[in-house]
Amino acid sequence: MKLYRGITTLLLCITILSVMALSLPAAQEDLMTRGEFVDLFIRVMGWDKELFVKTRDLSKEELYRIEVSLLAEKGILEFLDKPREGKLTRAEVASILYRAVKDEEEKVSIREKILFLVKRGYLKGGKPEAGLSKEEVLRVLSLPEMSLAIAETYMPPEEWEEEKEGEIELPVFLEPYEDPASPVE
Repeated sequence: MKLYRGITTLLLCITILSVMALSLPAAQEDLMTRGEFVDLFIRVMGWDKELFVKTRDLSKEELYRIEVSLLAEKGILEFLDKPREGKLTRAEVASILYRAVKDEEEKVSIREKILFLVKRGYLKGGKPEAGLSKEEVLRVLSLPEMSLAIAETYMPPEEWEEEKEGEIELPVFLEPYEDPASPVE
């Protein structure tokens, strides 16, 4: 089975980050901050490679401002003028995910966006201003259909064209399981 390198990379990054975050003792109960989400999202999308050399010696606040500017260039404006240490809200995540799942840009309220995502099992219900746990954020980002929608929405078309040219085989540990005892047809 062949997948585009970008999708494979995205899924592998999310899986690795999920395992790392969920292995921490309090990760399931901790609320994610905007700074943590922005950093995670940039790493998952592979944009951290562009930033690493330039930002190595910056403070966390300076790095956050640069990362937020990069997200804004990609069309993600939810974090402009918001503090890094503030809790990530359901409304912020819902806006990003809704744009990824719904191709057209509709004028709907944040409550309607959250309800849409809850009905499809992407988010748990709750008030727009409520925080999200690290576990919930990692769970929704690791869903294959959400990973694909996010990649298609937020990666520029030229990156997709480059990735399409270099198809790679799916790593063996990600291929569907086949029971060796079952007869081969």
